[in-house]
Amino acid sequence: NPLASIDGAAEVMESSPNQEDLRIETMGIIRKECSRLNRLLTNLLDFARPRSPDWAEVDIPAIFDGVVELVQHSAGKDVQFRCISSPALTPLIGDREQIAQIILNLTLNAAQAMPYGGEIILRAEESEGGVLIQVRDEGEGIADEDMEKIFDPFFTTKEGGTGLGLSVVHQIVSQLGGTIKVTKNPGRGMTFSLHFPQNAGRAA
Repeated sequence: NPLASIDGAAEVMESSPNQEDLRIETMGIIRKECSRLNRLLTNLLDFARPRSPDWAEVDIPAIFDGVVELVQHSAGKDVQFRCISSPALTPLIGDREQIAQIILNLTLNAAQAMPYGGEIILRAEESEGGVLIQVRDEGEGIADEDMEKIFDPFFTTKEGGTGLGLSVVHQIVSQLGGTIKVTKNPGRGMTFSLHFPQNAGRAA
């Protein structure tokens, strides 16, 4: 865990105080593990103490644009993005910050699953009295034996992962009255599909 790595790095620095190269290397480890610990605690708090939705109209295409702008800087030049929205898409009644967090988490996961590049498609359309939002990637996919566990708290297949990102996504989607499912693409990669009823927040 991060604390064990930080403690080990500090012990190395203490035993070899005059080795500058080693000091720089171990300081890098400490900073990296502190960042990982911060992510873990943030996700844990989000999971354990979710806030109530702030219901309002949500402009999904605008959220797509903001997410792509954030993710493309870290995704690498071989990862391409495409946003598709129905021209007459009705604004969703939901929580803008929470929906942006959901789409950002899924898009980051998609980019991390594509070390050799590919295309990520963000799609929004009206469906079954609500709005369907999809995040589709061309990544390495999810093993069949892991499909039923990906939303479980603390389950992760990523090195350094907290195992809470998708759990938080699932919890927020449910809190907003929506549903989420994941399917394998015919070619390669996965598609996460979120469905939110249009009237979920109107009575709130």
